[in-house]
Amino acid sequence: MLLGVVAMLIHWARDPAMWRWFADDAQEEAAATAKPNDDSAPTEKKNDETLVSGPNDQQEFEHSQAKHIFQAITDKEPLAREEMPAYWKLMRWSMTESFEDLWERSRKDLYFTHLAEAPEKYRGELIGLKLSLRRALAHDAEENSAGAKEVYEAWGVTNESRSGLYCVVFYDKPSELEIKPSIHEEATFVGYFLKQFTYEDAMGTKRWAPLLIGRLHWRENLTRSALRRQREGIDFWPWLIVAGGAVVLGVAWKWTRPSSVQSLDAFGEAPPDHAAIERWLEDRTTVKLRRNPFRMGKLGVRRRGISPGCAPKRTDNFVIRGCLTQRLIVICRGQMVPEVMASVHRRERRNRLGAIPCDQGVPNEEVHDEIQ
Repeated sequence: MLLGVVAMLIHWARDPAMWRWFADDAQEEAAATAKPNDDSAPTEKKNDETLVSGPNDQQEFEHSQAKHIFQAITDKEPLAREEMPAYWKLMRWSMTESFEDLWERSRKDLYFTHLAEAPEKYRGELIGLKLSLRRALAHDAEENSAGAKEVYEAWGVTNESRSGLYCVVFYDKPSELEIKPSIHEEATFVGYFLKQFTYEDAMGTKRWAPLLIGRLHWRENLTRSALRRQREGIDFWPWLIVAGGAVVLGVAWKWTRPSSVQSLDAFGEAPPDHAAIERWLEDRTTVKLRRNPFRMGKLGVRRRGISPGCAPKRTDNFVIRGCLTQRLIVICRGQMVPEVMASVHRRERRNRLGAIPCDQGVPNEEVHDEIQ
């Protein structure tokens, strides 16, 4: 059994997946100690991006035209039809560049409070955000200047905004992102700020969120990854605990199992009173002492003789301690059994067998007493 447990542990140790958690922890520790660089592009999985040719905010003409149509925007109100030209213009701007290019030139120093206090000042600014998403929806797009057929809407928070939600709109959906009303995903977004968008929360209270239009990349959720590794560890540790328990039980059984030769004290009873046994034998038994070995037949006693003071021997029905001073003592769990003695005497008479030879006995002398 122990060899089987050792072989199982060796097999587990040879599996590279059992040590993956160690490498993952080392990588996370290195990433945590490294100084973050907000100006560098994040390392999300790249998506298949839709790129179109055309002008964007880097052209002066486009920038001045956008300022003109931005005059129709009203903050802290739902999205109105007169605001849709500005909405689709920002969408088309984001389609002309890749995520990496947009992220490289986006501003990372604009926070929720900036957009709350001065929305007119930052309208049309390209902003980069690291979001914890809570909701994702899909919408069929009406005919528009950007040529988009379907757009996606996501809601999330940043470390800086805390409970303040951002509403972001994009058209290239990452394959890992689930479209559900309740999600827990991590993403990086880069897009243009449009307005303060009004919505109602679950309690029916009116609130507002910054509305941005651009590109979104999915990021791995570190909490989910840690839980997955923890589950993998949980799947491994029960087997290791069971194997260790089997080893401990095997060792304990080896050292605590009863031996073949055991004293009467192991039965939890006091040793017999030899003086009382002597008196009882004087009154009740007949013992013959001869040179022939004594046999008890079905009582299970070995054929060889038992000397005085010999160690007790366990049988199917009783324990024989030996003969003391030329007498046979038959004891069952520390008490004398007259029925056994009588059976022994009757069988001795019938088969004309000799008594147990004793070191201190007189082999040729016969002692006859009547059984009472």
